[in-house]
Amino acid sequence: MNLEQKILKHLIYDEEYARKALPFIKGEYFQDSSEKIVFEHISEYVTKYNTLASKEALVIEIDKQVNLSDEQHKKSIKLIDEITQDTSVSDSKWLVDATESFCQEKAIYNGIMQSIQILDEKGSNKSGLDKGAIPTILADALSVSFDHHVGHDFLDDAESRFDFYHKVEQRIPFDLDYLNRITKNGIPKKSLNIVPIIVNHQL
Repeated sequence: MNLEQKILKHLIYDEEYARKALPFIKGEYFQDSSEKIVFEHISEYVTKYNTLASKEALVIEIDKQVNLSDEQHKKSIKLIDEITQDTSVSDSKWLVDATESFCQEKAIYNGIMQSIQILDEKGSNKSGLDKGAIPTILADALSVSFDHHVGHDFLDDAESRFDFYHKVEQRIPFDLDYLNRITKNGIPKKSLNIVPIIVNHQL
């Protein structure tokens, strides 16, 4: 079983892994057409129903897909049939790291190939992109990461959030009593502030 098939298996049977990895995986990362087809149906199912897809549901959805060749349909059904639930000790942490590396490598590869197509006159005409799009394409590819520190968890971060709300900051007072009153005794240290000054010119 290759890494792609292991990813598909855990997307079906391992909810914790699926929640972590699925938002970052794209169908274009799978070179084998049957693996790509199965992944796209898994992704669509989870997005629509907010739960893991069963093998039976995937088979039914693939049977309904009319734009597949007989060979693609046969290989996709065979792939699903070969995916079995693993009862051994979970290696979820390793698989998350391996999936992140897989996504990064595939994103960079696809970004480079797309850039080459843009540099080629025919590829440029097909994609409708010019050379100016290459830096953005490569930057997006290089930025692929399973960043679990975006935002905050409402329950797990409750303690740190409480400390932040009740933190007593050191402030630098103004010479003007009015500004101290509206800023609660000055501005916090190590912060950037802009104080608008309204000058009343009297003729």
